[in-house]
Amino acid sequence: MNGKQRARLEDFVGRGDKSLPPAFIGREEILSDIALAAHNVWTGSGTSPGTRGDAGTTRIIQGAPGAGKSSILGEALKRSLRGAPARVVVVESSLLEENVSFVIDLLLEAGRADPSRWKTLARKTWSDASRNFGAVSIAGFGVGLKERGISGMGALAREHPPGQWIQPVILGIDEAQNLPRDPNAPHGLMFRSLHGGAAGLPITLVLAGLGNTGAVASDMGLTRGRTDHNIGAMSEDEAQRCITLGLAHFGIDTSGYTERLVDISGPCEGWPHHLHHLLKAVGAAVLKTDGDLGRMDWVATERRAAELRRGYYRQQRSSEMRDAVNLTAAVMTHLDRECRQHDIKTLLRTLHKRDPIQYPYPRDWDADGFFMHLVHKGALHEQEEDRFVCPIPSFRTYLIERGTPSPGPGTVPERS
Repeated sequence: MNGKQRARLEDFVGRGDKSLPPAFIGREEILSDIALAAHNVWTGSGTSPGTRGDAGTTRIIQGAPGAGKSSILGEALKRSLRGAPARVVVVESSLLEENVSFVIDLLLEAGRADPSRWKTLARKTWSDASRNFGAVSIAGFGVGLKERGISGMGALAREHPPGQWIQPVILGIDEAQNLPRDPNAPHGLMFRSLHGGAAGLPITLVLAGLGNTGAVASDMGLTRGRTDHNIGAMSEDEAQRCITLGLAHFGIDTSGYTERLVDISGPCEGWPHHLHHLLKAVGAAVLKTDGDLGRMDWVATERRAAELRRGYYRQQRSSEMRDAVNLTAAVMTHLDRECRQHDIKTLLRTLHKRDPIQYPYPRDWDADGFFMHLVHKGALHEQEEDRFVCPIPSFRTYLIERGTPSPGPGTVPERS
């Protein structure tokens, strides 16, 4: 580990939860699908000369907190700098609510700027984004950008025809679950135009957010032709490479320590957030040994990684889940059998009706609201159509242990 690599590792260890991983592993199918969508909007539907765009190319990336949604957007942005055919603009959902016109200006700048200007702006964007990915990713584009005040995609297409664009553009929206569902709001109109291909612009829309992001998109009218990607844990091989390649990025030699690294990464259960924090824990420990894993305190490092996992669970277990601790435990206990949305809500209603003292809802909530809250907090995730799971087994165990699980809706729950 040389001085430059050490500085990079110190920077990585000190960054927050939104920092991107030093080595991106997996999710290639999703990135390839996004690239295909960008290709389709560039070649166009072929209905008229010079028209680009294509209907139904919207992509949804949804998963529990810590599944790596932002990392996928960040990797797409990074690959655009390496010469990928599409240019990438990533903004947080809050910016769309605040200023749709500015986002449209970013798209125009990305699609029509000459290559040298594009690289200058995008590299500044990546430099910021790699440290704390999110709203800062617009900062680079803001440098020297003249706000044109274009209010919609139709106006953009009229003033700057598709034939004048240099490359297709991927518009990634992070934290998309927070967007208002109004299809006639400025962002809703913008999304509908892009999804329908009406403006004929070479722009692919990618919405990344929690497990209800697809429902948010549907309420805004983004339905037919849309492709949803539900993401969860990594495979064992991906998890191993996440750690070993992540350390190699900082010049740390892992030869001879593969089995030990596999052992300490096991409790992460392939969850990207846990692996990210394990890598930080190892990084912090190995900084003390100048990159030598042989002199690292492995016991203390494992203890620190476990503390970070528990901290994540405490953070995800909201006050509402504490108020409804037994309902939460009951849902987690019966997930193997009752995994459809209807069944989970029926379980909640049945237990609450039979014993509202032992199984209360959070104040002013009902089964529908609490179910969606469990999705937002990562306790429930739609792994496939209408099949909900807890994406992290140890989180499920954590939630069960903190309540009094019920015997099921077919029997009377016992009081504790």
